[in-house]
Amino acid sequence: CGASTTSVHEVYRRVLEDLLPLAERKHLDIGVEIEQDARVCINEIDLTAVVKNLVDNAIRYTPAHGRVDLTLKMDNGQALLQIRDSGPGIVVEEQERVFDPFYRSLGTDESGSGLGLSIAQRIVERLGGRFALVNRPGLGACFEITLPCEVQRLEIDATSGDGDGTSS
Repeated sequence: CGASTTSVHEVYRRVLEDLLPLAERKHLDIGVEIEQDARVCINEIDLTAVVKNLVDNAIRYTPAHGRVDLTLKMDNGQALLQIRDSGPGIVVEEQERVFDPFYRSLGTDESGSGLGLSIAQRIVERLGGRFALVNRPGLGACFEITLPCEVQRLEIDATSGDGDGTSS
């Protein structure tokens, strides 16, 4: 794994602290489902950039009163991170193109350069991970990131990391 591993739980917590005001303005329900934390083989800055891009997109493209979920599961010794939303999803014709640099979905009023998904995909793949869009017709978008883990299972203390802004 090398010298740098990162707690997925901590990255999710920090990203949601940063982006919660955007979600609250749209009255979005934000869910986090982590049975156990995982330390993944990626530095914190890179993982934060990837997760923040995906969560920011999910918040932007999900209509008011929708839902955004962040999950973490273990799959064959690897961490499987999912960012799902209840937005319009990505039409089949655009699913391959969304990873192209500067590509922007047609018919959207959202601002951006069209580089976020391309950069996120390259970060994950550079580290030997997998970055994929899972087709969920009528259910919104779901992005999956699979990363190698050094330590597969760390219990999360149920009394900390509950979004109250405190740290241990």
